[in-house]
Formats: sequence, structure tokens, C-alpha cells
Amino acid sequence: MSHPEAPPAEAAAETTEPPVRPVAPSWRTRLGASALSGASLVFALAITVKAHLHFMLPFATPVSNDEGYISAFAMRMIDGRWLPYVDAVSQRGPILYWVTAAVMRLAGRFSWLPIRGLALSISLLLVLGCYLLARALFTPLAGGLAALFVTYFLSYELNPWDGVGLNGEGMAMVFALGSMLAVSRVMLGDDAPRVQRRLTVASGALIALAGLSKQMALAHAAPSVLWLALGRVDDDRGFKTRMRAVGAFVAGALAPYALVLGLYAATGHLREFVYYYQRYGRDIFMAPVTVTAYREKLREQIDKYFLGIAGVGSLATLYLGQTLSRTLRGPGGLGRWRREAPRYFAVAQMAFGALGACFTGRFFPHYFVQLFPVAAVVAGAAGASMLEAEGDAGTVDRPRGWLAQNIAGLVAVLGAMALLTVSASALDRVVRFRRDTDRWYQDPRADAIVRYVIEKTAPSDLIFVWGFRAETHVSSGRRPASRFVYSVYPAGVVPWFQATRDEEEQRQVPGARQQLLDDLESNRPELVIDAGRSMNGRYMYNYPVLRTYLDRNYCFMRYVDGEPIYRRRHGANCPPADY
Repeated sequence: MSHPEAPPAEAAAETTEPPVRPVAPSWRTRLGASALSGASLVFALAITVKAHLHFMLPFATPVSNDEGYISAFAMRMIDGRWLPYVDAVSQRGPILYWVTAAVMRLAGRFSWLPIRGLALSISLLLVLGCYLLARALFTPLAGGLAALFVTYFLSYELNPWDGVGLNGEGMAMVFALGSMLAVSRVMLGDDAPRVQRRLTVASGALIALAGLSKQMALAHAAPSVLWLALGRVDDDRGFKTRMRAVGAFVAGALAPYALVLGLYAATGHLREFVYYYQRYGRDIFMAPVTVTAYREKLREQIDKYFLGIAGVGSLATLYLGQTLSRTLRGPGGLGRWRREAPRYFAVAQMAFGALGACFTGRFFPHYFVQLFPVAAVVAGAAGASMLEAEGDAGTVDRPRGWLAQNIAGLVAVLGAMALLTVSASALDRVVRFRRDTDRWYQDPRADAIVRYVIEKTAPSDLIFVWGFRAETHVSSGRRPASRFVYSVYPAGVVPWFQATRDEEEQRQVPGARQQLLDDLESNRPELVIDAGRSMNGRYMYNYPVLRTYLDRNYCFMRYVDGEPIYRRRHGANCPPADY
């Protein structure tokens, strides 16, 4: 039997193609991209500082009533046992309140500068986090563009109330971006396996801290878990081995929760933590959200922000389509998906950020602080991909002309800087105009109710503020007399849904009104400010059990800025009203 003759070694060598390797960028290309990227970051940080300085100079001021209750919450913790949901009540994550209380304890309770400084620090960390994440996943230019995009979103696209203000979403996204960076280092870096395991555990712990700042930030864990399960480009391990990395991530995420739950269990307040961290949102906060209500709210937001939604959504959709095209053209198997995993990871984080922001059906603009940082990363990557030639492995090939590529990047960066400069000028004009008309832009000590409180009470006196006017505490330098610095819980109000009084009675937190009365009787605040106009017109005096307490222990003094104020009765007769 004859066998085919084997080809000579020389012929085999001639017909075998050498392996294709991505070409590293030249030093000139790297230098140009790094210079543009660094300049973008510095400019973005400077613009962020400029936006925040409007509310720090010539005087520090709150920018929202959310900051009012967060600061009053922190004041209660400083004087209490440092236990959120026990010393003071709200439903956001405890990390937000612990960090705020620590900053106010160190920098001062009766000034808005600590709050403004904390809000500025969070904004700067978000800009830096977006820059580092886009750079780690993609290229330096993508990082620079991401920093510019997120600065525009937070400092100018959103009102100061939502983008500049201190809130749980911003603090949560600082931790979430840190978690994403750690996962990116694990999946793209060349660290030793031991270091990778530690980074994976740290990534899980960071996403847990995000969820303990704002619950919906936990949504950002899902893309990280999927990427860890998919594996690295060079990963030849089996599925079970890759799942150990997922297990390390989950273990890291469980550790902070175990510590927090252990703290509350040890102090006998585990029930309060579970109720306000999870059950209140499920049973009461979400109670008015029907399919019809959700649809109407969603339609309202689309009508209001159509251009922004269309722009960001189209960019992300086109980028995802480009990524799918690259994937399907590549060699088969898991490798094709692993090579494009950074792109899928960024788009998935944007999708889950949108899910978290929209889940509750409120569509409050500050909820979208959870979305905008990862949207900025996708926008930065999409912009850079249009300006840079990319190799199969996602590295920048040697450009046909490095000067042409750098000029294209320079034009894009300068255009984004010009847009931010125009936006900064617009904010300057808005602030100057509103200094005369909007109390959020004015000296907080000039507020009529704050002036009255300062005039009629001593610094050692406690006050109670019903409604959404808790900023009165820091502005007047008077501590809160009750854990209910945010009055929806005893009132049964769910912002901002209209409801009948019977519905609100069913939505009050069980036992909350009695807890409020116990607080008032124990601390005996000198003044009660019944700011019901700020809370859907639901005044404290409208509730029979609270009205009885006020009639027995307090005397009506006068209306200030349209809100009734009561003084503690110190004898049988009331002092004369001070109209």
C-alpha cells in the first residue's frame, strides 16, 4: 500500500502563516494619548471644583432638602450610639450616614462646609474613577473622554440639587467604580494568582459597601460576576475553577454585610436594620407604584429628557452593535467573547445602572447618578474607538500617521472642553440669578425660619421640624429632638404620590407616631416647626394624636414663612403670640 509523500520541511515552512500578534503602539502614539488623557482629567477635575465652589463661597449652603435630613441624621448619630435606623430614621444605606456623621464630627456640626466638602470629594472621586476604569478597560484617550463626559453629566446636565448634592447614589458609585476597577485588574492584569484572589475578594467587598450606601447599587455586581465566570482571554481553566473566582467575589461581598448585621444583632437592633434597609422599601415605598403609574412616570421622563435619552441610548446601542460585529467576525469558541469582554462589561454596567436608577418608578434625577458614571465610560470608549485604530486584542495599532491620530484626539478633547466651558458659564448665570429668588442659593442663616429659631432659642435648646425642612438644624445650629428627621414614617406619606388620608394611615410605619411622641416627651424641644407645606400639605397638626400632644404641651406662636411654629409650654398659661 502506498502512502502519500510528505511535503518537504521547506515547503511546509513556506505554507505556514506566522501567528498574528497585535502591534503595540509607538512611543509617540502613547505619549500623545497620555498627554491628551492627562489634560482631560485635570480639566475635568478643575471644572468639577468650579461647579461646587458656587455653593461653598461666599457662604456654604445646602443644595437640597435631602442634604438637610442627611445632616440632621448625622447630628443625631453623633449624640447617640452611631446606629442608623435607631438614633435616626431613613431608608438609605448605613454607610452614607456613618461617613457623613464622621465628617461632621471632625469638621463641625453647625456649618455646611463639611457637607459641601464631602460632596466635592465624592464628585472628584467619581471623575477619577471613571477616568481610571475607562483607561483600564480601553485606552488612555477613552479615560480622558470619560472624565469629561461624567463631569458634564454631574455638574451641568443635572441640577445642582441632584448632581452636586450629597446623596447615597454618589457615595455608592465611588465604591462601585472601585469594585469595577478591581475586577478589571483581575481580568486584564498580569498579577500572580494570589494577588488576583485578593483583588477579587476586595471587589466583592467594595460592591457590598456600595449596596450599604444605596441598595440599588448592588445591581452593578451582576456584570462583574458574569465576567469572572467567563474567564480571562488566556484562561484555560475549567468552569468549576472559574466559579471559584465567583465564590471569592461573593465571599468578599458577604463580609461587610456580616459585620453590619453582627453589629445590629449585638446591640439588639437587628429588626430596625432589616425593616428600614429592606422591608420599608418593599412594603411601603413601593406600594403606590402600579404598572399604570410606572408607565406614566416613564412617559413623563421620556418627554422631558428625550434628547439626552436618545443620545446616550443610541451611542450605547451603536457601540454594542459594533462589539457584536467584532465578536462574530473573530475565531470561534469562548475566546471571541473573552476578547471583547471589556466592551460587554462596560455596556452591561450601563444597562444595570439604568435598571437600578429606574427600578423604583420614581425617576428622581439624582437616582441617575448611579447610571451616569458608567454611561460616561461607554461614551469615552465609543469616542476613542472612532479616533483610534484598534487591533484584535484591543490595543492601539501603530497608526498610519501618529500626527493625524493625535490631531483627531485633540479636536475631540478640545470640543468637549469647550462644551464644559460653556456649561460652566451657564451655571454662573443661573447662580447669579437665583441668589435673589431661590433660598437654596442664598445664605442659609438669612432664611426666615432659621432667623426665628436663632432669635427665640439658645444654642443648647433642641427643636423638632416636621416635614422636609431638616436643613433648619445645621443652618440654625440647633440639634434635632427626634429620630424622625424625615417625617414620612409617622405621617404615612410616600413622596411624591398623591394619596387619600386612609391610604396614608395604612402606610405609616407601625409604632412610629408613638416613637415620635416618646422622643418629644423625653427631649422636650423648645420649638416645633410644623412645615407641612413642604410635605404635600400634611401638617403635624392634622393628625389627632399629634394634635392632642401639641395642644397639651405647646403654644402656637406665629406663622413664619407660611409655617406654624409652636413653643414649649412652661407653665399653665401660654405666652402671648409674637406676631
